[in-house]
Amino acid sequence: MLPSRHVIASFSIGAVFYFFSRSIAASLFCIFSGVLVDLDHFLDYAINSGMKRFTFKEMYWACLNLPHLKEESEIKKVYLLLHAWEIVVILWIVYILTRNIYSLALAIGYTGHLILDTVARAFHPLAYSLIYRFRRGFKPIKFFHSRFR
Repeated sequence: MLPSRHVIASFSIGAVFYFFSRSIAASLFCIFSGVLVDLDHFLDYAINSGMKRFTFKEMYWACLNLPHLKEESEIKKVYLLLHAWEIVVILWIVYILTRNIYSLALAIGYTGHLILDTVARAFHPLAYSLIYRFRRGFKPIKFFHSRFR
C-alpha cells in the first residue's frame, strides 16, 4: 500500500480510537504504529542496494514494485522485519495481559497496517509471516511473486 494511504488510513483509525478512548496520546500511538511499520523498508533497501546510491525515490520504487519481482531482480532478499503477523500476536497478548490503553492503541494501529497491506497487495497469504519468509530464505520470488496477485 502506498505510504500516503497508510497515513490517511492510520489517521482515520486513530480518530476512531480517539472517539472511543478520548486519549490524544493513545490515538497518536495508534497513528504512529500504523505508519512507522514501513521503516523496515529502509533496512531492506540498504541491505540490498547499499547506502552509497540511496535516494528516497529509488527506495520508493523498489518497494512499490515488490510484487513484480523476478528471480534476477536486484532485490535478492526481503526481510521486512516489522511486517510480521507474529508481532501482531505479541502486541495483542501484551494488551490482554496489561489492559493498557497504549498497548491497545499499538496493537490496533499495527494490525490495521498489516491488514491493509495484505488486502491492498494480494501477496501469498503467509507473506507477512517472519517464520514463513525465514523458511523460504527471505527470497521475494517465493512470496511476493505476481502470481499471488
